[in-house]
Amino acid sequence: MRKQYLTKKAVRELIASISSTELYDKEFIAELRNSDTVYIVEQPRFRIYVFDSTPALFEHVKIPNHILPTLFAVNTFMNSKGRPPIPWIRVDEGAVNPILRGADVMIPGVKEASDFPANAPLCVLEPNKRYAIGVGVALVPSTEISPGKRGKCMKVVSRLNDDIWNLCLEIARKSR
Repeated sequence: MRKQYLTKKAVRELIASISSTELYDKEFIAELRNSDTVYIVEQPRFRIYVFDSTPALFEHVKIPNHILPTLFAVNTFMNSKGRPPIPWIRVDEGAVNPILRGADVMIPGVKEASDFPANAPLCVLEPNKRYAIGVGVALVPSTEISPGKRGKCMKVVSRLNDDIWNLCLEIARKSR
């Protein structure tokens, strides 16, 4: 696990790039801004941005030029604030296992969604909205998700128990 510390300027630019979309919760952005140390943990397929001791953001080769919040950060924020830091979709029980095995989210499995445009960062909430099971990018805007429609609506990039999730847990354990 290789660490590369970021300069204050690089951190400001990183936070400015995600806050410019106005899709991230303002309190989530404020927590990132208040971090003292920020470093990157590089892996061959992804990189994780660690703010203080929290693995908060990541980039993946599947979706270049998209910086997304980690599932760890989404669930931590949900536990403390009661809401996700990014737009969300809630899926039915039948969609949970395929998503956990690596499938993308299909429109028929979506039961509820917040408002979002195409290419927005999204988290997938389990049926009871207690925690997120995946993070990814919207393929269609929320206005196109309705009963009777078909097709994919979200590219899932990270999910519970994948490499990114497990590395986030390892980073969080080591820094406590």
